[in-house]
Amino acid sequence: MHRGDKAIKIQTMFPFPFVGNRNTDYNYFYKLKEMEKHYPVELLPLTNRHSTLVANTKYVARSLMHRFPLSREVTTAHWFVTQNRRIPVSGRALDAADVIFTNGYLPRQANKTPIILEADFSPYGTGEFRKMVEKCLWVAKEFIAQVNVVIVRHPQSWQRFNELYPESAQKAVVIPYYLPSLEAISDESRARKWQESDRLKILFVGNQARRKGLVNLIEAYTLLKKRNLKITPQLTVVTNFYDGLVQLPDDVQVFSDLPHPEVLKLMRESHVYAQPTLYDSYGLAFLEAIANGCVLIYPNWNPAKEIWDGCGETVDVTSAEDIAASIEKIAISFDHYASISNYAHELFKTQYHHSVVGAKYFSVFESSAQRYQQ
Repeated sequence: MHRGDKAIKIQTMFPFPFVGNRNTDYNYFYKLKEMEKHYPVELLPLTNRHSTLVANTKYVARSLMHRFPLSREVTTAHWFVTQNRRIPVSGRALDAADVIFTNGYLPRQANKTPIILEADFSPYGTGEFRKMVEKCLWVAKEFIAQVNVVIVRHPQSWQRFNELYPESAQKAVVIPYYLPSLEAISDESRARKWQESDRLKILFVGNQARRKGLVNLIEAYTLLKKRNLKITPQLTVVTNFYDGLVQLPDDVQVFSDLPHPEVLKLMRESHVYAQPTLYDSYGLAFLEAIANGCVLIYPNWNPAKEIWDGCGETVDVTSAEDIAASIEKIAISFDHYASISNYAHELFKTQYHHSVVGAKYFSVFESSAQRYQQ
């Protein structure tokens, strides 16, 4: 335990209140704060009025910039990246902290408190979108030089970081997402649902249904129903259609505004989690699916292809025929994919469970704080 019985004080750079959307990255603060129940740490939000005012103003400025032509050139320019991500932080807050933790903003003033940056460096998606992401993920070397540790989500992001910043390669460490409430179903429950069945239960979850690949999945499902399969496919969809309605066949179950525990219940009952997403940096739903004994239908582009390797079938997300063929393979070789389900289930328990991930986070927090005290 750090400093006898005292918790490690971690000053985060998450401003509260914040005018932006409480998206996955921003809500991650609340998940990390759950570590306080298991480890001697205290995660503090950034609540100083001056700091939050500057952070919110810069957020609005970035949002407005993206609405104008040439916005990508402006918002990835060196001066914009280095200045728009710096905000003032109270000297008292910095002095009281053992560690500073950020996923974007850095303190404007110089200080000796070690900084941990959490960032992604691996582009995702396909075509022009992938090129745009690759450009936007660029981080100025001055930022990397200022931080002590860089947390990345997966080996491909680590490799990309080493290519971009070889002089700082020793700073990068791979730590998956910390999901404190996610537990794996029992081995018995997983094996039970993969016993011989006359239905192949397929689940899709995604509020942005079009981006997550529902259009091509529905076309693939229509193709599958025309084939003489021993196991009948049965599709369930959970979405709020935020990016536009998608026409669904009459036999597809659809749920909207479903509470998260009910989504996990559907995963526990399903054999296949299908999300041929057009672009996603990681895909936390895939983690939830393997924890609940599903095999995956996932994109054939990296990093998804690498992260979920061996957990199901990769597909060309633009091809309904390819998606249908992959699901058909699962229906035909049901017993084989039951063993793949077991592999994915064990992978979650040994690499992604919060007890494993939390220990890695705490190790980084503790070692950073100890170096600061030396």
